[in-house]
Amino acid sequence: MKFLFIIYCIFFTCFLSAQTFTIQGNVIDYNQQPISSIQVNLVQNDSIIVKQSFTNDFGFFSINIEKGVYKLFLRFYNEDHFVNEIFINQDIDLGKLEICRLPLFSTG
Repeated sequence: MKFLFIIYCIFFTCFLSAQTFTIQGNVIDYNQQPISSIQVNLVQNDSIIVKQSFTNDFGFFSINIEKGVYKLFLRFYNEDHFVNEIFINQDIDLGKLEICRLPLFSTG
């Protein structure tokens, strides 16, 4: 009986814990080249950054987050690029997210 109570408590605790999901994607420029070090923010209530990540050398990011509605922003050269409002209730792969990256200098 004690064993069943322990199993029940473990199951109940797992059931009550918040379920997290993964949102991921790749940030690319207009030439389809990956962009590293892009700050990826998930925002709630229009201003509160709930989760943050950065793209790796391949432009890839992955964030674990609880179920909810978020706005996804990519921060690039101190400018926020609003991507989309996302309802997260499962794992999501956003695929390729293209942002404009201007060259730092002219070769002409």
